[in-house]
Amino acid sequence: AKPSVPVEIIGITGTPDAGDDFKVVENETKAKEIASYRLSKSKIRVTEPLTKENLEKQLSDKSNEKIKELGLVLKSDVQGSLEAIINGIEKFKNDEIKIKIIHKGVGEINQSDVALAVASESSVLTVGFNVKPNNLARDLAKRDKIEIKFFTVIYELLDYIKDSMSGLLVPDKKEVLNGKAKIKEIFKMSKIGKIAGCEVIEGKIEKTAKIRLLRDNKVIYDGKLNSLK
Repeated sequence: AKPSVPVEIIGITGTPDAGDDFKVVENETKAKEIASYRLSKSKIRVTEPLTKENLEKQLSDKSNEKIKELGLVLKSDVQGSLEAIINGIEKFKNDEIKIKIIHKGVGEINQSDVALAVASESSVLTVGFNVKPNNLARDLAKRDKIEIKFFTVIYELLDYIKDSMSGLLVPDKKEVLNGKAKIKEIFKMSKIGKIAGCEVIEGKIEKTAKIRLLRDNKVIYDGKLNSLK
């Protein structure tokens, strides 16, 4: 066939990836040799992540860093959809959270995909686009409480990943000092207990505000006011 001429290829047992080389060899023996070599490399890539040691090589330890990681196991029905999803994910820019694609591929969700999510110590999303898990994967996910999400629309899948990233963000907490008070006298009430008679020396004190009680510059109470009069 000449360049740009479509052809039909018969005998392929799997789905090739976009960009794979198509080689023409002189005889069938050479073709089988190349196919056997590629198959062995493919099996190594699939089986390695199933061990804890190999998975730890893929998932870097972020315990001492501020950047969090959200793992992703992604399966799609066709290579084109898979690439479109990955391109969409790469556009997510966040200084606090990083998407780490643990595994991606074309075809049904299998037990190897679920095992990756089980073995990971970080948060991992297991997502399928126009694909479903096989029976073994479904049973494994049910046993280990791994949630598998399914989508048929790419933007809905991307929204789910984006929302999951937002869920990992820790909201910034800022303490605002509204006022200060000094305890002038303690009153004992038989039915209530002790009541602190205070003088506001700075700002204002509100009923809904949280308070911090200090004695000799040490915190002895941190919480809500029971009452204010």
